[in-house]
Amino acid sequence: MNLPRQKLAVLISDETIKNGISKNLSQNIAYILLKSKKTHQLNSLLRDVWKDWLMSSYLEVIVTSAFPISDPVRNDIKRIAKEHYPEANQVILIETINSSLVGGVRVEFPDQQFDMSVVAKISQLKQLANSRKDQP
Repeated sequence: MNLPRQKLAVLISDETIKNGISKNLSQNIAYILLKSKKTHQLNSLLRDVWKDWLMSSYLEVIVTSAFPISDPVRNDIKRIAKEHYPEANQVILIETINSSLVGGVRVEFPDQQFDMSVVAKISQLKQLANSRKDQP
């Protein structure tokens, strides 16, 4: 089966909205990608599914932090998401913990990412310091 990525994304989106995500669906998607030698398109496929969900009024936001986020932070993220994506009737936060971020939070929307982690801030500071070294 050699479906274009966008058509596969629509099928996945429709199925997951209707029935949720299942192990069987995941295995079928993996089989299709392996069989058609398109595993390199997985990230693009997931972004397409994300956008299709948004067109169906579901917004999934991935929140990664070093520690569990508090209810006020969770509510702020949902409020900001609804402001930027008014078509989303339901905002779903997928929260993950990554201690390598040290602190802060990284928030991923379907079309953009905000990295407010300590690691990102340190990296920005290093870049700024290095760019000043190069100036006369």
